[in-house]
Amino acid sequence: MARNFLGFIVSATDGAYVSGDNIQHIEVVGATSVRVHFSGDDNTSGNAVLTVTSGKQYDVAKEVARIAQQGTGVITIGDSVAGNFAIADISAVASYSVN
Repeated sequence: MARNFLGFIVSATDGAYVSGDNIQHIEVVGATSVRVHFSGDDNTSGNAVLTVTSGKQYDVAKEVARIAQQGTGVITIGDSVAGNFAIADISAVASYSVN
């Protein structure tokens, strides 16, 4: 299976590309927010929070899951700096964190 990487860019100094294989689950956290959870190197974990069109949170969660499962190569899910989003109903990458 070809590897893929999903990009979550918050700002010029905050964000990352995460292996699609490391996506653990995708959580709807409100009418306008979706959180993508992932595992990282050295037993770390993290998440990216996407701001989405109100009422489209489940559609966005499902499409991110599909891209993580079926996509190949490098796919920028959201780039808040350039204003590029893989899904029309995403308007921002609100945060990215690793713990």
